[in-house]
Amino acid sequence: MDLQQRVYANPAVVARRVGAETVLVHLETNRIYGLNETAGRLWELTQAGVAPELIPSRLQGEYQVDESELRREVETTLEQLIQNDLVRRA
Repeated sequence: MDLQQRVYANPAVVARRVGAETVLVHLETNRIYGLNETAGRLWELTQAGVAPELIPSRLQGEYQVDESELRREVETTLEQLIQNDLVRRA
């Protein structure tokens, strides 16, 4: 996933934080997805309109993770969210 490309949450997806996990429900497919704490935070930043290229630096300020590893994880997670139609490319 190119982090320069904007993404937005699919309007058919609802999210709720349950403890440290974020639960996503795709209302059109009735599929349920669970995101761990860091992926849930990525979801929140995406929902808030933070540009994908800024998400790794935001997360690095919150979690103690190597920057290059964090960037790869953000790219991978966003691609998975796109593949499952939870977020869409702008």
